[in-house]
Amino acid sequence: MESGFLAAIFLVVATFLMPAFSRELRKSGAIIFVYWVVIVLHQVVAFLNQYLYAIGGSGIVGATNDANQGFHYVAKELALNGEFLYRGVLFSVPLSLESFLRAGSYFYYEMLGSFYQWFGVSLLFGEQLSILVFAFSCIVFLKIMRQLGLERYRVSCLFCFGALPTMVLLGSVTLRESFEVFFFMLAVYSGVKISISEKLQTTSIFYMMIAAFLMGIFHRALVVYAVFIIFLFLMYSPRPISRWGNIKKLHLIGVGVIPFIFLGLVIMSTTNSFSFSYVQRIIDYGIFDAIVGFQQTSIANLGRTSYAALLDSSSIFMMIYSFLKGYSFYLFRPFPWEIHNAIDFYAFWEVLVRITLIFFFVFEWWKAVGPRKRLLGLMLLLFFSMSILWAVGTTNYGTAIRHNMLTWWILVIGGVPPFIKKLNFYIARYVSSNECNRRVNSS
Repeated sequence: MESGFLAAIFLVVATFLMPAFSRELRKSGAIIFVYWVVIVLHQVVAFLNQYLYAIGGSGIVGATNDANQGFHYVAKELALNGEFLYRGVLFSVPLSLESFLRAGSYFYYEMLGSFYQWFGVSLLFGEQLSILVFAFSCIVFLKIMRQLGLERYRVSCLFCFGALPTMVLLGSVTLRESFEVFFFMLAVYSGVKISISEKLQTTSIFYMMIAAFLMGIFHRALVVYAVFIIFLFLMYSPRPISRWGNIKKLHLIGVGVIPFIFLGLVIMSTTNSFSFSYVQRIIDYGIFDAIVGFQQTSIANLGRTSYAALLDSSSIFMMIYSFLKGYSFYLFRPFPWEIHNAIDFYAFWEVLVRITLIFFFVFEWWKAVGPRKRLLGLMLLLFFSMSILWAVGTTNYGTAIRHNMLTWWILVIGGVPPFIKKLNFYIARYVSSNECNRRVNSS
């Protein structure tokens, strides 16, 4: 029996035993049950994809190119040969400092290849790494809900977070989205802890920076966003800005730290060993021309799900119009008349869910008061900023489905609780009305 398969089975057992090591998952039997349900869904997809791939098939939906024939294939070749030339780039294992400096998909190739080299080549093992990271995400998800005072809705929100078909299909194969979501959530958890604390949380600041850095390592577009959220959490407060004390200290830290981070990115992006081309493009061409360059690269291979929404910087009006057009396409396509198959129908259903949760999220923020309003506003800011980051570089709604995984958990936390409250209100009123009618008729 191959060592990679044995390592995979060990991780399967570990994911199911996770409640034994996490107090968040042990809070109630309902939470454990829902956690096991979503883990079972992920495991079913992983084993189905392993079986289809093993007999020469392309795999399940979402695992055809990047997962099976991309990341897994390159990682397998790296583990077996130590080096592999892929698309003009020479990769090598095990992991080194150069691997971290490559970042993005380059880093993930070498990270996955290193795991295969250490534990054995196995597609199932690579999938289990993604599922294990998803399991950690469930724990952080519950911690963030506790921070925001939403413990009452943990069960329903955990199910909505983990059982979304996109999360199940793309979070259980050898894609890097599970890692991006986890480190984004971990950075937010530490950041919110900084914001609501009455003392200067140096440990939380350190953890937030490390998590943000690791998030950026998995995708180069997230490098710039990592700097943004570090600045955001150091400057943001659930209390009025006019208060002094710890908030003033955080502001001073933010003002002092962020320029050094930007300086480090600029210096590193000019070296041959650093391949953050996103940063280098912005430096060379300016942010608007760099964005157009990203979009043109994305739209180069036109497909059925592609849409043309290039940023037009010819005037302020056209810049605003083209941005809003591209952003709305990213969030709300496909439109009903663009539905031609089952995948289009699912994508449209996901759009409807997204619209509903955004509406309830914004409504809940609008009527909230005090620190709660500011914390919900912080989560809204995180949702819109992250979705804008992906929207400016995305030109087809197939890719948008995948990118929306990073903001799905925010919509669940902000939109599901008020939706459930409103649903319970209408159910209670309906039951009460029927009870009154029954009493009248019986009398």
